[in-house]
Amino acid sequence: VSKERLPLRTNGRYIVDRLGGRVKWSCVNWHGGQQQSWVMGGLQAQPVRKVAARIASLGFNCVRLSYSTEAVVHNPMVPNDRLTANPQLYNKSFLECLDAVVAALSQEHVMMILNNHMSKAGWCCNINQDEGLWYTNEFNSSQWQTSLVTIAARYRNNLWVVAHDLRNEPHSYNGLQPVWFGGDPATDYKMAMQNAGNAVLAVNPDTLIVIEGLCFGMELRFIKHSPMELALPNKIVYEVHNYQEFQFSTLFTSHFYAWSFVRSIIGTVGGVLIAIFVLVCYSCHRLRWPWAPRGVFLVTFGSWITAVCVPSLAGAITAYIYYLKYCNYIAELDIKYYVHLAAWGTVMGISLLVLGFVRYGTCSKEYTRLCDMTPQSTKRRSVEIKDGDDEGSSGISEDEAEADLREGCSVPDLSDEDEPELACLKSFVRAKVRAPGGGGPCCFQRCGSCRLLGNRTIGNEWRKRTLARAEWDCGICCLWQMFCGIPALLAVLVVLWAYALTAPMYRQLESEFDRKWGFVLENGHPYTAPVWMGEFGAGAKGTYWVSFVRYLA
Repeated sequence: VSKERLPLRTNGRYIVDRLGGRVKWSCVNWHGGQQQSWVMGGLQAQPVRKVAARIASLGFNCVRLSYSTEAVVHNPMVPNDRLTANPQLYNKSFLECLDAVVAALSQEHVMMILNNHMSKAGWCCNINQDEGLWYTNEFNSSQWQTSLVTIAARYRNNLWVVAHDLRNEPHSYNGLQPVWFGGDPATDYKMAMQNAGNAVLAVNPDTLIVIEGLCFGMELRFIKHSPMELALPNKIVYEVHNYQEFQFSTLFTSHFYAWSFVRSIIGTVGGVLIAIFVLVCYSCHRLRWPWAPRGVFLVTFGSWITAVCVPSLAGAITAYIYYLKYCNYIAELDIKYYVHLAAWGTVMGISLLVLGFVRYGTCSKEYTRLCDMTPQSTKRRSVEIKDGDDEGSSGISEDEAEADLREGCSVPDLSDEDEPELACLKSFVRAKVRAPGGGGPCCFQRCGSCRLLGNRTIGNEWRKRTLARAEWDCGICCLWQMFCGIPALLAVLVVLWAYALTAPMYRQLESEFDRKWGFVLENGHPYTAPVWMGEFGAGAKGTYWVSFVRYLA
């Protein structure tokens, strides 16, 4: 950008020059001025003019220069050992050394954004540091605003100082939650930025005002409902920060394992569970196990749902409490959704448990018997039936045989029209059932929860029928638990595998950015404004850099 095209302003989502041409900031952070060295870093090793020339030669067109409120208010002397490559700056104050840096960058036609990084000089930032707000106990809000006005007035005639970044990475601290609106001067971030921005514009109406998002610069969703307005139009640029640890998908790959490795582990475990489930189903089929009573069904599924949802609820609550320490917006808008989801699942699981235990008496009856660790042998009852031509021949009668079978099978007293299985029972007692061709096996008949097993051959002789009734025992208890539990575990693995598949994808990072601040770039809204990525980076593992650069492009 040439000097003739300065100063800058905003037009919708873009920063433009005086003639309306788009300007894209390609900046580098030159830190050090916010620390107790009181000067930009590297001046003990290289002349300030050489550093400025190097920045320009690398293709950067702007620099973000940081300072502290303490440095401006007290204007301390810079230690000479921090200036050994610049002896002309010996015995100079913070502001005098800052003048030299600004002059060197201006000579290289590099734009500058002056950033109030923190109140007390030092390193920034973490959630336990008392720099979350724009003021501290040592430096109040008035001193912060005075420092901004002092810097703005000092460089108002230098067109290369194009913007003022009002505060670095605001976040919650010690129970104080900065909010975008609310009316409390101690926590109303929007009010503080408006007052400071208008004060800066009063002394330098040609500068841009840079306002960082909350939650360490990650969050801008609040401006949808209450856009920032300053005394002068077309002056606001929003700033966001993004480090690799700001998203779980990129944090995980940086500190633990690649998502491809996670998917392979999940696939292996899932394959083993599927094989076990197939074996369980085959065993159940071979054993001809009875279907679980209703109470047992509810208790088993309720216990597995509860087992999955309770740890999920605990994790969601832990994350919610953690995020409240520095970002109530993420806690309320994102994490609380998962807390509610896990809570509803837990309530549903516990409700099924209570219903199974109380409504159907499972605790004292079915489930106690189901989980009895003493194996119970299958009870068998022998009934002799005469297959004769005339009713009332030797042996038991049809009525006696039917009553005997009723008792063994626990068949309810229903009519043939109401209960097909009762008709099956009577047909078995009364009819001469022979296989086609005059012999061979006869298919088994089922009455209630019992099976009538055996072979029937031709002839008018006594036949002995065995009536088998399966009983719950320890083995069937284990099979039933696996039958219900393995699908629940597979469902959890499917969700984890789907996340592991999408986590490294560009769409994951894109949706994260769009949701938190990318929407500000949509034209035609009251909140539309340029968004500048002021800080970013971290480790090189995973797809973070590829996706990040793609989004910015």
